[in-house]
Amino acid sequence: MKHLPGIAALALTGVLALSGCERSGGNGGTTTIIQQAPAASSTPNTPASVKATPLNDPRELCHQERILMRKLYAAVEPYWKLMVDAHGKSVNDPQISAAADKVIKVSEEVVPQLEGLVGPNAPADVAGPIKDYIAATKALVSAISEGAPGDEQTPLASKFGTATDEMDKVCKL
Repeated sequence: MKHLPGIAALALTGVLALSGCERSGGNGGTTTIIQQAPAASSTPNTPASVKATPLNDPRELCHQERILMRKLYAAVEPYWKLMVDAHGKSVNDPQISAAADKVIKVSEEVVPQLEGLVGPNAPADVAGPIKDYIAATKALVSAISEGAPGDEQTPLASKFGTATDEMDKVCKL
């Protein structure tokens, strides 16, 4: 996980850059991009369902997987730092609880996209580690959402870290 703090900073920079997203129009003016609110039938707590296009090319698969991984890590890293620094604080501490909520929210967006990313003809040496990363992520997020104590989350966080490191190795990042 030694690369991930830099990745988190890079992801944050990208998010900040995109937050004021404008495109130049063909007539020299600017066009502001506006995202429309979800339909009335959607509940406010339900994230928009974004489907990933299944990929078979290992380079593109790694590229897309890393984009999603960075989003997730940007939420997990601050949460885990709070947990490590908690020294006896409860998972119900307001800061820890807010960070946990962010991890859960981001994972609800990212995990389904990761699950849809691996195409039927994707090489096993890339598809396998992605599937392992998804499983490790789900286990950690489940423990976080259930408010499991830190000593129960630690081995799951370790598996998450191992799966992250394996993706770094497979995708040679």
